[in-house]
Amino acid sequence: HMAVLADGGDLDGYRQRMFTAWHEEPGRLSTTDIVGFGHAHGLGHFDRPTAFAALAADHAHAHELGVFGTPTLVFGAGHAGFVTLDAVPATDQAQPLLDQLRQLTLTQPALRQYQRVAPTGDSG
Repeated sequence: HMAVLADGGDLDGYRQRMFTAWHEEPGRLSTTDIVGFGHAHGLGHFDRPTAFAALAADHAHAHELGVFGTPTLVFGAGHAGFVTLDAVPATDQAQPLLDQLRQLTLTQPALRQYQRVAPTGDSG
């Protein structure tokens, strides 16, 4: 993600491809798969040791914050929230969603978990 961003690639396309591969395709993703998706969306040179060192540092920082899954959105010291989505938001919906999540995280510290309940379709 960060390497595609740094190279000015198609970040939305990369995110959509990763989301689809992770959630809808069988099997585990390899580093080769992930980097290949990046190259397909504008990633230039990929320095694996540097990228993995940055990832390890991010993981250590996340552990310090108490993060238990991704994506966890961090809005400042002591303000973070774990989110799951059914799909990648449309480009015009991503910023409003992020703004709403930021507002909820910063102003409602008592809210620890929220999950939308969806009907199962079984009416009988």
